[in-house]
Amino acid sequence: MVALAVAGRSNQEIAQLLAVSIRAVEKHLTNSYRKLGVLRRADLAGALNHTF
Repeated sequence: MVALAVAGRSNQEIAQLLAVSIRAVEKHLTNSYRKLGVLRRADLAGALNHTF
């Protein structure tokens, strides 16, 4: 899900692509933000570059 968010997909698009609820996408991304130490979607790409 994080890769799709970084690619510019909306939560609704991600939910449709993965056949899950929008709430599931929101929850997963929120947990990802916390684990990666970022506060917003725009910071995800930078955090992923530092992780790998």
